Amino acid sequence: MTSPKFRSVSPILAVASVDGAISFYESVLGFRLGWKWGDPTSVASVCRDEVELMFELAPEAAAVVPAKMYVVISGLEQYYGEIVTAGAKVIYPLAVRDYGMKDCRIVDPDGNEISFGEPVG
Repeated sequence: MTSPKFRSVSPILAVASVDGAISFYESVLGFRLGWKWGDPTSVASVCRDEVELMFELAPEAAAVVPAKMYVVISGLEQYYGEIVTAGAKVIYPLAVRDYGMKDCRIVDPDGNEISFGEPVG
């Protein structure tokens, strides 16, 4: 018998507008629409390479409990330049940290904070 193997994780972010979140993640962070459901849209996902993020229409929750996540990528310096140029609101600028990562943190229009990091060396 083989042991269970975890394959991926897809955070579900509470947002005030699913279509607004899709627009931000596509135009500023370079994700693409995975799928969406409902009329008006109440749940959706965006993808970039092997990362999938999901959005759920929950304006009250979005205002009270924003999420925080850390996404490890390669080519971080180039990506950072792209998202800053596209208008990302930077909380922590790109820097090498004492914990062995080069990273930055941005905030989306719903207050969710996303850190992008890359191992140093």
